[in-house]
Parts: sequence; structure tokens; C-alpha cells
Amino acid sequence: MSSVIHTIMRRLENGLLLKRFYSRRKPEKRMFQVKLETRQLVWMRPTNTSNRPEGWVDLREVREIRVGKASKEFDKWSDELGGIDTSLCFVLLYGSDFRLKTVSVAA
Repeated sequence: MSSVIHTIMRRLENGLLLKRFYSRRKPEKRMFQVKLETRQLVWMRPTNTSNRPEGWVDLREVREIRVGKASKEFDKWSDELGGIDTSLCFVLLYGSDFRLKTVSVAA
């Protein structure tokens, strides 16, 4: 494994603070972390002391990752994006059915 990939994997395992965009409430900062042992992407409030995730996605159910601001959540809360660069936004599409779920995030 190259050192760059190794570094990226370590950062994801340690967690990154990102802004999560929701369909029904204002965007909020969340700590996102990849759990390699369970193959999950989890997120929680930055002030969470219990270490219990607020939500998670099984990485095996991820169908696509789209870079950019192309989601209903980004459209609804476009004023919250401010000057965030499009390349720092992505939409995670996941699920096992024909109707995929999304997680919209900005770095």
C-alpha cells in the first residue's frame, strides 16, 4: 500500500469533522469516521462523549460517490454553503434497493 493511501486511511480511521446536510433540518457539523473492522462509515456529534454513532452506512452498500453539490439537501440549504468549493462537497449514495439513500457532506 502506498504511503499516500496509507495516510488517507489513517485520517479516515481517526475521524474528520465535516458538515452534514439534511433534508428536514439545518446542516450541522459531524465527526465522520471509517470503522474498518465493521466496514462502516459512522457519524456523531462532535461533543458526543458516549462514542455512540448518530448514524452509519455499511460500506458494502455504497453504490456511488458524487463530487459536487448535486443533491436535494445542497439545493435546499444553498445559503449554508457560502463560499465552499464544489470539489469539497460530495454525495454518498447507498442502499440495496432501487431507491438509494443519500448522505450530503461538505468539508
